[in-house]
Amino acid sequence: MDYEGDLSILSRLKRGEGRIGMLGLSGCNAGVVGSEQAAAFEKHGLVQNLKVIAAVSSFAGPALYLTAGKLHEGKSCFWEECTMPNFLRFTPQRFLQGTAANVGFLVEEVFRPEIGTSAFSAYSGDFVVAVTDYETGRGHLVDVGSAKPDLFAAIHATMAIPVLYRNPVYVNGRRCYDGVVGMPCPAVEVIEQWNLDGLILIANRTRQLRDSFGRRLTEAMLSMGMSPARRRAMLLRHSLVRDGLHKLRQSKVPHLILWDDSGDQEIGTYDRDPAVIEAVGKRVYEETVQLLSHAS
Repeated sequence: MDYEGDLSILSRLKRGEGRIGMLGLSGCNAGVVGSEQAAAFEKHGLVQNLKVIAAVSSFAGPALYLTAGKLHEGKSCFWEECTMPNFLRFTPQRFLQGTAANVGFLVEEVFRPEIGTSAFSAYSGDFVVAVTDYETGRGHLVDVGSAKPDLFAAIHATMAIPVLYRNPVYVNGRRCYDGVVGMPCPAVEVIEQWNLDGLILIANRTRQLRDSFGRRLTEAMLSMGMSPARRRAMLLRHSLVRDGLHKLRQSKVPHLILWDDSGDQEIGTYDRDPAVIEAVGKRVYEETVQLLSHAS
């Protein structure tokens, strides 16, 4: 289990001391790592003591299940629905339709039926997601509980992957899309807005922050058709992650970063093998449970 920071945050959280929050970053299919880490917190009864749960992009799904006390049931969506053609299918037709990664399917056909009205039934704190404004390319946090037209619109927006999902999504009257573009690592913003004295960051990536040249090149090519503001935001997001982590480390607020240490079994962004994803997920879950048992 690869982690960085202050483990005493976990014992404080267990006792309900202080103002501690959780922030989960994006991970696409690799988000199964963060999902399993969060599920371990649910198992240990630590979620209710969090003052805020903040999610960027794909972590919004696991976070939604956390608020309903159902992540132990819903985490399998990463190796079931996320690997099926209903969600991810790179065909010319799906690209033209703007649904190569059909986030609408996940939200409307999986999350909404499974969660329904049970959101927030197991959690009384704040739940926010990062979204990117379609016109300006700037990121901001949206309160899920008060989002209009409903909370699922906020989940839909933060997960709306650029280029691969082009169906318009509106939250509170503004068109928004994937929070990983304009606000990929709002650690300090969450700390300051909720006056936290501790933050648990589920990084959903390795400590080395590896991004392949091919992926960077693909993103640059895909961003060519965007407006200048959205293209600039797309190309800056990797540096914004590093900047967000740097600010967190420089802050005086105690924090704990949980990294993805899946090593040789590391899951790629669009891996499609359910068996591999499930195996990695189960190992990460067991390791996180052990860490929490030892620390809290």
